[in-house]
Amino acid sequence: MEDDVKLRIYIVGAQSTGKTTLLNYIADRYNINRITEVARQVLAKYGNNLREIRSNMDKCKSFQRDILEEQIEKERLTEEPFICDRGLDILAYFCHHNLDTYEILNKDYTKEYIESYKNKNVVVLFIRPEEELVKDDGIRGDLTTETIYRIDGMIKYILESNNINYISIQSKHMNERIRALQSIFELKDIR
Repeated sequence: MEDDVKLRIYIVGAQSTGKTTLLNYIADRYNINRITEVARQVLAKYGNNLREIRSNMDKCKSFQRDILEEQIEKERLTEEPFICDRGLDILAYFCHHNLDTYEILNKDYTKEYIESYKNKNVVVLFIRPEEELVKDDGIRGDLTTETIYRIDGMIKYILESNNINYISIQSKHMNERIRALQSIFELKDIR
């Protein structure tokens, strides 16, 4: 594990839970480098046709793997402190859309990535779903309440089965989310 990590903040959760809105507020308010989700850039490399990708198991597996690898690389290249609105939730989406999860979960880079979340200077904010906030972003498709809660459960399983500390935020109101974060940042002495 890296001991020289300054600060990494990961906002994880299912789609349409308000992660990007929260990311932008925190990055602007605290002047922290931001890493936005890479799925849209990877989708563009695949021709922007998610339906076609999802209907081909090999292509889907490759697509999800490329998202994870791109995320890891982007984090490696971004100066700390940073905040991003993706992270281990990428693995939940991989599991949701692929049958063969054993291969990706046993890659050395995946194991190292999961292990990096255990650093004392990593803060994981797990944004829980609120049905009122669910809006189709036009990227992932398959946007149903059932899918969102399934992804949410997978993320929770990944976090807990790997003994990763996280802060669960379950509020639909942005001001309540911000108040919770301000308390966390005060404890970490972030201004």
